Parts: sequence; C-alpha cells; structure tokens
Amino acid sequence: TKVSYFILQVLILQGPKQEVTALCPSPDGLHLAIGYEDGSVCLFSLLSGERNVTFNGHKAAVIVLKFDELGGHLASGSKDTDIIIWDVINESGLYRLKGHKDAITQLLFLKAKNILISSGKDTLVKWWDLDTQHCFKTLVGHRSEVWGLALVSEERLLITGSADSELRAWNITYSQEDRDSSEPEYKRSKGHVQSLEESSEVDKADGQDESQNE
Repeated sequence: TKVSYFILQVLILQGPKQEVTALCPSPDGLHLAIGYEDGSVCLFSLLSGERNVTFNGHKAAVIVLKFDELGGHLASGSKDTDIIIWDVINESGLYRLKGHKDAITQLLFLKAKNILISSGKDTLVKWWDLDTQHCFKTLVGHRSEVWGLALVSEERLLITGSADSELRAWNITYSQEDRDSSEPEYKRSKGHVQSLEESSEVDKADGQDESQNE
C-alpha cells in the first residue's frame, strides 16, 4: 500500500527581523514561544498566527525556552548567562537568576516542586528554588559543557549529557527541612540531590549565586 503525505503551510509567524534561536510550544499546544538572536522572546498564537507579546530582557541570543507544567510561566536561558522567568498571563518579567559563568544550554521545571534545573557551557548543573530565587545546589563532575537534561522515573532520576561524551545519572531524594510545620509543604521541602557516582561529585552552591529582580 502506497502512503502519501501532504504538508501544507498554514501560518506565517512574523516576528523581529532576527535569527530564530529557540522554539518551545505551550503545554496546551495553543501558543509558541520563540527566542531570537537579539535576546527577545515572542509568544505567538498557533490559531491565528498573531504575536501576543514580546519580552525583552536578555543581552544576547536566547538558547533555550521552557514552559512550566501549567504554561503560566516561561523560563528563558541565554548566551548572556542569565535565566529569566516570565509571567505569561500578566505579560511581564518576574525575576532573573544569575549564577552560571557561561551560556545556558538547557532548562527543566520539576512538576512536583517549585524548582528549576539549568545546565550551561560552564559544565555545571544548577538547582534553583523559585520561591526564594536562589540556587541551592550545584552538580559538578562533567569536564565540558552540559547540553542535555532529562528527568525520568517520576522525576527521581536526572540524566545529564555533556560534550565530554559522558552521561551521568543523579538520584534525586528530598529531605525535610526543620521548619514551622504550619508552612505549606512546598515551602518546607527542599531538594536534596545525591550523585549515583561519588558523593563528592555534588557540591552545594554557596552564597555567590545570586538572584536579581527583573
């Protein structure tokens, strides 16, 4: 049986006259986030093709875009080494996460907790508490830039891939902080990350990682 395929162009998304450097569809499939060489990010409707909003905040090309599970927040990572969290609904920037020393390569939101994972060309994988906008854990071990992140086993295992040709697996467990039990669970629980290799591969981030309000 011969199978025929027909591909028809249905939309043209007109954005800035800049090179497109990143794409990410929204979880509901109705919108598309596009990153550009000049650092801007545009949101388009995939129903009408219209540009809904333009975000400006990066000083260099956007490399990676990632929506959270509900699609209300969008994270962008750039060659300028910054990560910016955008409020899609209110069409505004929320805050900037600073700590990487080279371009951001990948971003992942955890579904279970208000945490963002980032990787960079600086060989590091960072864990960000989005309630406080600070890095609370930095994974070291790769000898070259980290280009791939994947969460598997119900977000209990993180796989990282690097230009050093190695894949590393990190077992994720959560330790309960000794806080006021009246606080919500998501505020009382912080991620505790333990490498499946040597525990010395895990290095807690110190106070030098900072966040700057957007």
